[in-house]
Amino acid sequence: MSDHGFETENIMAAFPPVLTRDRSITALGRVMASAMVRLMGETDLTRIYANIGALPEALLDILAYDFKIDWWDPNYPVETKRALFQDGWRVHRLLGTPEAVNLVIRAVFGEGRMTDWYEYGGEPYHFRVEANNTGVAGDDWIGYFMRLLATVKRLTSCLDGITVSTQMPEDTVHLGGAAASVTRLSIPAG
Repeated sequence: MSDHGFETENIMAAFPPVLTRDRSITALGRVMASAMVRLMGETDLTRIYANIGALPEALLDILAYDFKIDWWDPNYPVETKRALFQDGWRVHRLLGTPEAVNLVIRAVFGEGRMTDWYEYGGEPYHFRVEANNTGVAGDDWIGYFMRLLATVKRLTSCLDGITVSTQMPEDTVHLGGAAASVTRLSIPAG
């Protein structure tokens, strides 16, 4: 049973009695009622912003093109796609401003902000990015973040650096190292 009581039997109950005498008209009515019920089930997909967390990834890719989210890449992780799509209209309105950069930072990393040159004593029109990766950024975060940043930042501004902090689980320890040895051998003339 559907949530809204819109079912084939309910529609057929409202079918005009004079038409129920003809079996072919009744069969056509039942087919049309079934199609209407199926379409009503798909109308929830039209509530884009309310259902952004439930929309299929393929639909997000199509809608990003339709909504002209120029900084979109189909290879982004689905969580990043959802965040970018949700803030897409706001980023369009704010292109070239620090707030547009901050929206992209939050979409990729979860938390963070842009720091302007005068806040840290840098060169005019330069900025830094400081972020806390809350598990949103995937393996290739630097590549897609730089592409996103290039499309939303002011064209005259330059990135001085990116600092990303990641909170490791308490029970995880990663150790590593590398060793190398170089030996030069003479090849005898012969």
